Amino acid sequence: MNINTQIEFGGFYNSIHSDNIDCFIDNEVEYENLNIDKIDYKKTYQNYINDYVNELENYILHEYNIEIDFKNISLNSPKYYNYSTDVIKTNVLFTQILNLNNKLLQSDQFNKYLKDNTKSYDGFMSFYTYDDAKSNKDNILIQYVLRYICDDLNNNLDVEIDIFLND
Repeated sequence: MNINTQIEFGGFYNSIHSDNIDCFIDNEVEYENLNIDKIDYKKTYQNYINDYVNELENYILHEYNIEIDFKNISLNSPKYYNYSTDVIKTNVLFTQILNLNNKLLQSDQFNKYLKDNTKSYDGFMSFYTYDDAKSNKDNILIQYVLRYICDDLNNNLDVEIDIFLND
């Protein structure tokens, strides 16, 4: 059985990912005479997230010895970035999610992260308590797990970027 989830990878607004794409585009414009007006950003971003998810799968296998296969990958971008950022929508086999969740719940470092990220404070009201997240209420635990892993992956990221052009 597949579970729908999202990967909160940091989005494309003022992030390492937008910097990666912008840097590559700048190099292509300068050295390959690429016309910046011809870039198809939608296809370029989709290609980027496909590569990112592939890196994420490899990272999870290498760091946690768990095989995970993200399917039906798509980018969900907000109309305005003042309340949220881009996320990757995907689905994953329930057993793979269960294995990854269980592995991370054994980590003291992840449990501290989970406690910190489920606390409400001035200006922020958490939708889930630590106990809610830990008990996987509404299948929310995988989102915290993936965000935790992505935070680490983003510090060591090496994604290939293909620039797509409009016809």
